[in-house]
Amino acid sequence: MYMLYEATRKSWVVSEHRIKEIEFVFSEYRGIVRAIFKPTKWVSLGKRWEFEGEEVTDKAIVDLYLNKSVPEKSKGMANPIKYFYPIKN
Repeated sequence: MYMLYEATRKSWVVSEHRIKEIEFVFSEYRGIVRAIFKPTKWVSLGKRWEFEGEEVTDKAIVDLYLNKSVPEKSKGMANPIKYFYPIKN
C-alpha cells in the first residue's frame, strides 16, 4: 500500500482554498477506487501540493467508496483531479 500512497499524495495542482475542503483523497486506477486516504497535513511545493496522511479504514467509508467506479473524465479535462461533494441530508 506504501507505493500507492506515495503515488497518490504528490504533485497536486490545486488552489489553497480547495485544500482546506478536501476530507478524503481517492486513489483511482482504471476507473476504480483502489485506496482512500485522509490528509492530515498539506505541504506547498510552489505551484503544487502534497499531503501527509493515513489510509482510511473506517468501515462505513470503505464500504461506501472502496472498489467502486468513478465517473470517466469528460473530453478535454486536463486535470486528473475530480472533486466529489457529499450529499447533504
